[in-house]
Amino acid sequence: MPFSSIQEEEEALGSWPRRLLHVKSLTSYEWQPGNVYGGIKEPEYNAISYTWGRFRLKPGVSPEVQPLPFEGINWREHLPRMDPNYFTMEEFQNLINTATTYRLDESYGDQLVTKPVDFLWLDIACVDQNPSEPRSAAEIGRQALIYRGAQAVFVWAVTLLPNRHDHVFGNIEWWGVDPAEHTAETIQEPTKAMLDFLEVLHDPWFSSLWTLQEAFLRPNAIILTRPAQPIFYKVYGETSLLTLRHMLVWGVNADGFCTKRGAINSGEGLFVKIKDVINEKGLVALRANNTMALLGAATNRKCFMPEDRVYGIQQVFGFRLGKSSLQAEPGKEYTLEELEDQLGEALLIQEPILSQTHVFLEPVPYADRWKINACSAVPYNLQSINTSKTGNVETQASFWVDDSNSWKKAVRWKGPTTLLSNIAEYALWELGETAPEADDEESWRSYLLNIFPDVTDEFLQSPYYRSPPSSTPIPKGRESYIFAQWLDKRYSRQKVGVLFLGNIQENEQRQGLVIGLILVQQGKETWSRVGVCQWWIPKFSEEKEFFEGKSEEWKHDEGILGYVESTKNPGTHAIGGFI
Repeated sequence: MPFSSIQEEEEALGSWPRRLLHVKSLTSYEWQPGNVYGGIKEPEYNAISYTWGRFRLKPGVSPEVQPLPFEGINWREHLPRMDPNYFTMEEFQNLINTATTYRLDESYGDQLVTKPVDFLWLDIACVDQNPSEPRSAAEIGRQALIYRGAQAVFVWAVTLLPNRHDHVFGNIEWWGVDPAEHTAETIQEPTKAMLDFLEVLHDPWFSSLWTLQEAFLRPNAIILTRPAQPIFYKVYGETSLLTLRHMLVWGVNADGFCTKRGAINSGEGLFVKIKDVINEKGLVALRANNTMALLGAATNRKCFMPEDRVYGIQQVFGFRLGKSSLQAEPGKEYTLEELEDQLGEALLIQEPILSQTHVFLEPVPYADRWKINACSAVPYNLQSINTSKTGNVETQASFWVDDSNSWKKAVRWKGPTTLLSNIAEYALWELGETAPEADDEESWRSYLLNIFPDVTDEFLQSPYYRSPPSSTPIPKGRESYIFAQWLDKRYSRQKVGVLFLGNIQENEQRQGLVIGLILVQQGKETWSRVGVCQWWIPKFSEEKEFFEGKSEEWKHDEGILGYVESTKNPGTHAIGGFI
């Protein structure tokens, strides 16, 4: 290693990859000072997003199948051999050739233009496949830099064949028709189109965890079929190139159609199924750029190693955790539990609002509720929230880990709080008010309190619990008020409060959207979350200061949300319960 440490090396690398593949010679060139690869300074490069971990051949199986003969590498024995039923090496070579021939011109719509490049970032040729190589782990933490630095990114969907699915994407006339206006006859066309779309989503690329992260990093990636051909389709007579962004728009429109159609006719279970698949694949979350919703979608994705559940998604938050961190202990392997704790802690501290915009769909121990986990879901109403993409965010609460105790570290919070019953009463009072002239009736109704309860042991006994559980909020208005009363009664000897997490300015019509964390006091300092809530701040109201968290009903408070217990191995974490 030419540098005394990986950190020094990365300071020199900047945003450049450690290696790039020279396509004509199939030689993997290592970065040299001045951003030089194979004698070429700062070359343009493209990148490929594909999935192969589930389809590699085991040692001894089909020994005649060999990987591509990459030069300049010392991990040849670790190169994966692919099941030819998935893709052959000839098809892989075609992919490499196509992916270095074209790029996307977004000047006047998405146009495919010929612009060859000599270099490509390809994971198996540019990341040392030796599992003991520390720089490989570090490169995992630089995926955002690598993919965003590529001139063009190509998605290889190996089950898509030419002229088989292009008709799906051009069939969008039904987007502009209200679902309620469809008859039993006319509903057949959008139904068939959406079922064909689900067939496309069956491609392994849409079930891989790593590709979910890559889709977030480059939504303008170009879709390629198994023969490495782009897909063109006609919309209203105009030819369009299929990109990942187009697929996301298609999915979001189908999701909206199914939502409205399902509300009209609850007996049409097919639309519920279509909507579920679209959301499970993460299309709505990707289109909304909501990283928390994306984290929820990640639980439905597949990965080769359990630890990849964090390594394969961390870069959407800009995190470098576990062995990909520059501060990682050399040679140390981190368990999935340790990585999940690191992810939860990093989210809590750096994204105090976003980190809580989810609900638990099954009971979780008190002290585990400070972080998102596999049973979390982001409510549909909150999926458009992305504090990192919103310029006007006022964060009112903060979280931190108290390091004063080396083995039991408290996860602490502070910020403005009030009783949930106060918010429910004010929201109910506003419900009876006449909408001001500046606010139409529909937007005025959206000011009302939305409560998203966690599924807790107590909530399982409530009249509001439905099986199977969902992230659907308690109905607005009087129902929210009654539910708040139920919470107060259920925890009659405990305080049910709301921590004002922050205020997000979303558009010109409203003052802002407030996110609150619903907490129940368990002890003198300890609290547990039982849900999350939201409300809009009305532009004109006598109680505007209350909704802004500025009235006398709000008090500054702080407490403990959980604990991080250190294990015998320094630097690892496990969550402990309240004592």
